Amino acid sequence: MPKITDATAFASARRLARRIRQGKFGSRDLLEHYLERIERWNPAVNAVVHIDAGRARLAADRADQEAREGRYRGQLHGLPITVKDAIDVADMCSTWGLPERVGIVATQDAEVVRRVRAAGAVVFGKTNVPTGLADWQTDNPIFGRCNNPHALDRSPGGSSGGAAAAVAAGFTAFEIGSDIGGSIRNPAHYCGVCGLKPSYGIVPQDGHGTVRSHPAQDLNVLGPLSRHAEDLDLLLGIIAGPTAGERMAWQLSLPSPRLSSLDGMRAAILPRYVGPLVDEAIDAAIAHLGGTLQRYGAFLATGAAPAINFDEVHALYLSLLRGATSVGLSDQAFEAALVRARGYEADDKGYRALSDRGVARSHRDWLRLGASRHAVAAAWARFFEDFDCLLCPVAATPAFPHDLERPREERLIDVNGTPQDYNAQLFWAGLASVPGLPAAVVPIGRDAEGRPIGMQIIGPLYSDRSVARIARLIEEKTRAFEPPNLSNG
Repeated sequence: MPKITDATAFASARRLARRIRQGKFGSRDLLEHYLERIERWNPAVNAVVHIDAGRARLAADRADQEAREGRYRGQLHGLPITVKDAIDVADMCSTWGLPERVGIVATQDAEVVRRVRAAGAVVFGKTNVPTGLADWQTDNPIFGRCNNPHALDRSPGGSSGGAAAAVAAGFTAFEIGSDIGGSIRNPAHYCGVCGLKPSYGIVPQDGHGTVRSHPAQDLNVLGPLSRHAEDLDLLLGIIAGPTAGERMAWQLSLPSPRLSSLDGMRAAILPRYVGPLVDEAIDAAIAHLGGTLQRYGAFLATGAAPAINFDEVHALYLSLLRGATSVGLSDQAFEAALVRARGYEADDKGYRALSDRGVARSHRDWLRLGASRHAVAAAWARFFEDFDCLLCPVAATPAFPHDLERPREERLIDVNGTPQDYNAQLFWAGLASVPGLPAAVVPIGRDAEGRPIGMQIIGPLYSDRSVARIARLIEEKTRAFEPPNLSNG
């Protein structure tokens, strides 16, 4: 059997699974290759923080025996994968980067992990996260700092930073992440890989959370990260759908993709004056892509946008976000937020004020926010009567230098030579999160320093498969995924 090369390690999950079925190599061969790469390169990247090689080798050997007998568990048969630390994997820790959770071992798989295992995947490790999943940098007091494999002095993003870094570095076939504040999209952009934030509610959240949340946590979704866009639809099809207890009442049937090519696609590029300042290289990459789309027959509108007040929607998002995440606060932290919320001036629209007010809101206020969100969703639905997708940035800049000295609330980020509020970047996450829309990220180029640039593709509610198809069509006309140039330094 031919030796697995590094080029093989960077192939798509779909292609790797096909090669296993064809007998080109075995699950155990691929697992050992990933383990070798992790041993060599992970000390510099620090993406993979837990490995259970013993159980994984047994599972891979079993997958190979089944393949020899012509039996395949599913579309992911034999693929070795890692999973974000915050998603439960039986007999592995789910720390969330919190010291008090060290040693807390999951007793069962999260629902999404059960589904990828049922499709044949072999789970062999977990990946790094920020403390409490609350940053676009990945660092915590348990496992330390995760670095971007394209530039070790820069952030891989967060909170699925370790997941995206592991995918980019060729440590795993694919990853499963979570996203409430851009936590799939942001790392995909920084690390030059693909990611999909599904429509809210179609992928079970069971097994993701420091406390049980019923119903599922508002705004939050679980979704795939991959090197190649062709995997997004494949993986979504495996993890999406009702839980066992819900199947008696409903089934998920997402619409098939509308497009087979870029010819005839109706796309809008969000106007540059909307939202916070964005790095010129990102604006240029999106504009250049727009010209490419037009050459291939797409209809492109550069001045169209949903009929919403974007500043008000951003404030709405922060209120919803901090209300949703408040369930994980300690009683002491919650009470402190209540005290701070009472101390702000009425016209204070800063990040801290909006966040603390979001935590402190009454149930009556929460219901009013729900009405506002419904109006925003309706405006997006009207917008998508004329467009297949909206294209926009994922974040203000490509991957930025690590900044762990200052608390998040005090950080600034350099955008075109101008210091900007680090937290203003939540604007780009909220666009799709407030109305619960699907959003994919696909790499479309590099900046002058060689840092990846990704673009966000937002589509109508439940058009997840079409969004994934558009990502694949765009990927075919861009530089797409490029492996990082890792070194022992």
